[in-house]
Amino acid sequence: MRVMLEEVGGELQGACIPFIDGAPLRTGVNRLAWAPDGSLYVGHTKHIWVGNEGLQRVEWSGKSPFDVHSMKLTEKGFRFHFTEPVDKAIASKKETWPFTRYYYYYQRDYGSPRVDETAVEIDSIEISPDQKTVEVNLSEMKAWHIHEVNIKDLKNSAGVPLSNTYIVYTLNRLLKGTPPEPLQTKPEQIGDPSQGTNGSEAVNTDKPIPVKDPKGTVFKASEAKRN
Repeated sequence: MRVMLEEVGGELQGACIPFIDGAPLRTGVNRLAWAPDGSLYVGHTKHIWVGNEGLQRVEWSGKSPFDVHSMKLTEKGFRFHFTEPVDKAIASKKETWPFTRYYYYYQRDYGSPRVDETAVEIDSIEISPDQKTVEVNLSEMKAWHIHEVNIKDLKNSAGVPLSNTYIVYTLNRLLKGTPPEPLQTKPEQIGDPSQGTNGSEAVNTDKPIPVKDPKGTVFKASEAKRN
């Protein structure tokens, strides 16, 4: 996984994209270490979900792949910079950029469905003269939502397909006009906490939740102090 961070509104946010997706890299990645020669050692373990085992080494072939170099937020959408010039005819098609947005509940229960999942229409596409930068302007920008795109059939100017097509940007803050609160934590968005969620135990919201120390003394959370 490759992470592309940027600072927006004083906080870090950004996109992630596969680094090496699938074979010959095995599953169960547990440890990474750089070797003195610049290669990357990957340790695997079978003691996790979808695990594997063994040790692999990733070496650079000497040629940079055709891939997304960066994804940056703009006022109207996102700016993609590629390692090589794109095929302008393909990149200029709206269907090449099928954007979807959604968010997850922040809750004590395990996992969350995708919430408010919506296809986002493309308003316009701008390509730089060197064809290495593509600005995709969306019909609507919405904070506190994940924006996902699986780029379709994009090739470079020589006809080589894009190495990694799936990229996801966690858009918490807009460049302008970010709402003050994330939707994920509003009670009206996650249901009545007194009823519990997904079959979990109901929570009494009228009284502070007691916290016990190892000796059995009961404290209220509001009485907690730092040493």
